[in-house]
Formats: sequence, structure tokens, C-alpha cells
Amino acid sequence: MRDKRLIVVVTLVLGLLGISWYLGMQLNQASMTRAVAFTEYYRIMLNNLRSGTRALKDYLANPSEVLLWQGNSEIAAAANVARPLVSLVPKGMNGPWSRFMRKDWDMITKSLDKVNERARYYHPDRLPAADIKYLKALIVELESIIDAMDAPIVSNGSAPGVRLRMDEVESMGKKVDVAVAMAESYLLNGLLPAEARHAFVSETAAEILARNAFELDLDEWQLKEVRPAIIEIRQGRDFHILYFTPTRQYQGDKTGLLVGVHRQTGEIVLTEWEKPVAKTAEPVTASQLEAWALAATESLEGEKMVYEIYQPEKKHPWAVVVRLQNDIPVLTDYVIVGFDQATGELLKWENHNWGTKLSNWQPRMQSEDVVARLALKINVSDLSGFEHKGLVVARSQITDQPTLCYWLTYTDPELMGQVEPKVGHYFVNANNGRLERSGSGW
Repeated sequence: MRDKRLIVVVTLVLGLLGISWYLGMQLNQASMTRAVAFTEYYRIMLNNLRSGTRALKDYLANPSEVLLWQGNSEIAAAANVARPLVSLVPKGMNGPWSRFMRKDWDMITKSLDKVNERARYYHPDRLPAADIKYLKALIVELESIIDAMDAPIVSNGSAPGVRLRMDEVESMGKKVDVAVAMAESYLLNGLLPAEARHAFVSETAAEILARNAFELDLDEWQLKEVRPAIIEIRQGRDFHILYFTPTRQYQGDKTGLLVGVHRQTGEIVLTEWEKPVAKTAEPVTASQLEAWALAATESLEGEKMVYEIYQPEKKHPWAVVVRLQNDIPVLTDYVIVGFDQATGELLKWENHNWGTKLSNWQPRMQSEDVVARLALKINVSDLSGFEHKGLVVARSQITDQPTLCYWLTYTDPELMGQVEPKVGHYFVNANNGRLERSGSGW
């Protein structure tokens, strides 16, 4: 009887050992498969990045739109291929690799889209020096990322693999951050970060200027934060944003103040007081808001018009005032003003340049010809959906310069019966018919 029990126990033990061995083999096989898949994807990503960077270098030596397009598409493919790697990354690297892949790679491809558009506009071999300078600097950073990604690749006999360490992945991420920051600076300012950061007015000097301008007592107002410009103010893209909050000693009705100080001139280009909206305040009429806006901008020279008004719910109303030249709205010269809904007190002032000068304010092309060219550009055959809004000065998304344009909108005729059909806004150069901007004219 005892022998039978012993046989049963031994059989069970051997069975469990066999199952454990089998499961271990399966897990090991899955781990190996996962490692092989990760290595393949990693190499594809790296090859895409290397190929895209090489295409950009070739473009500098022999300008060609095809090379720019190839470089951009390869870099975009590198980011797309890398996303599945989050689920395949070796155990322990999930966190660092996820952080690495969450980097804004799209910013790099958007910047290359801009270079490509400008190359088409100017012709590839006449691309402005600032764009060439950006490409050269970006290539250096991309090569740095490639070198960092090359390091973990090892060869073990006939089984090449990728052995990642946490510090290597973090290093790769930091290098991508540098390239992304460079792309963002180029998209915003057309400059490299080092050039955009160059400031004659320090943060300390900006605080003194702001305090003097608004008589901000040190005991009543504290400087909470200073940061670079995050919106494009055309008169002062390169400016400090200072955010002040009241202390307990402050007795007024304001809850905060945002001030923008131009970093080269020291001029205050942005002011926004925060103040709660009175619960009993009645909505402001459009005519009253327009009157407030024109009175607030009376000191600005020349003709002007209230271009848009806004009355968001539970917020103070504001308006956009633009300059007129020869009855043409100059959308590059505008001021945003906001008011206390109950009293009309000026709470917001945002100066987006004033005084654009063009060499020619007369169109060389007829609007009918422009519509035909635009239809071809955006692949539209039914011209009945176009509406001509007139001449405006808009800032070209390609050259970043104020440009005399025809403002055209397009609504699909089949959607016109809908309550809010989607409308496309287009700004077409009135002298050569090129599409300079879509969407907002600012």
C-alpha cells in the first residue's frame, strides 16, 4: 500500500515538473520571439531615421524637392514604426521607452513640411539662408539621435540584438527633445532656439518694467511665473510672459495679471487683468462693445475697424480691432481688447503689430482667375461653392510675410442645406495666384 502511495506521489511530482518545464519552454520561446520582434522593429526605425537624414544631407548638396519629401516621409515612418515597440520592449524598459516614444516627433515632420512648402515657393535652389541653416542644425541633431540608437545594438554570433539600458533610453529621449525644441522654434520664429532666446531685456528687468508700468506693489503682488512667449504676437514674438498674483495684503478686485514684455525693446505688448464676472452683469450689446473697442484703440494712427467681437459665457467680452489701408483690412495689424462686462473697464490689451507696409496695394490678378487656380489646387470642380470675401492683407504661412490676398471661402454645395456646413477659408496671393494661407488670416 505504501509502495502504491509512493508511486502516485512520484508520478505527481514528475508530472508537475514536466508541466513546469513545458510552460518554461513556452515562456522562454515567447520571450525570444518578443526580443526578435523588438530587434526587427528597432532596426527598421533606425534605418528609416538614417535614410531620412541622409536624404536631407543630399538635399543640401543637390537641392531637390524629391529629396526633401523623402527625408520627411522616412522620419515620419521612423516614428510610426516605433510605436508598436512599446508592447515589445524588453522587460524593465517599458517606462523609459514609453517616455521616449511620447516625444513630439510630429513637430519635426511639421517643420520639414514648412521647409518643403517654402522650397516650392522659392524654388529648391533658392531656399532662404535661414531655412538652410535650420536644416543643417536639424541634421546634426538627427545624427546625434542615430548615434545614440546605434550604441545598444550588439552582435552575438549570428544573433544580433538590442540590449537597452535605462540610461541609454533616457539619453535618446533627451536628444529627441533637443530636435523637437529646434523644430518648434523654427515653426514659431523661423529661428534656432539659441537665436530666439537671445534677449537684451532680462527677466529681472522685465519684472521691474511691468511693476513700474502698473504700479504693482511688492507687498501686494507677487511674481508667480516667467516663461517665453507661447503665442505669436507679431510685434513681439520674442517676449517674456510674466504672471503676477495678488497677496493677502491686496484689497482690490483683480485676481491675476498677465504681462508680455518684448525682450529686445522692453515694450509691453500684452496686458490681461483677471477679474471675476459679476453674477448680475447683463450681456453687452454689439454696438456698445464696438464703441468700447474703438475708444480703447483711439491712440493708434490711421483708419481702423472692429473686425470681430466675442462674448463667451461667464467670461468678459473682447474684440479684435484691425487697421484699414485703402479700405483693405490689414489682418496682420490688429489689437485684441477685453472689457469688464459690467463697467466697460479695459482688462485686456494685446498688440499684434501696427503699421504694415506693402510695396503694392493693388491686385495684379482678377478674382475669377484666382478662384479657378484655387479650385485646381484644392481639387474642387464645382465653382459654385466659392464665395469672394474681398481683399485683405494676411500673413503668409509660407513666407511669414504680410501679403495682399483675395479672401475666399468654399462650402460644398451638397452640404449647404445643413445647419452649420463646414467652410474652408483660403487666402490667395492677389499678384501671382499662389495659396498663401488656409484657415485663419491672422
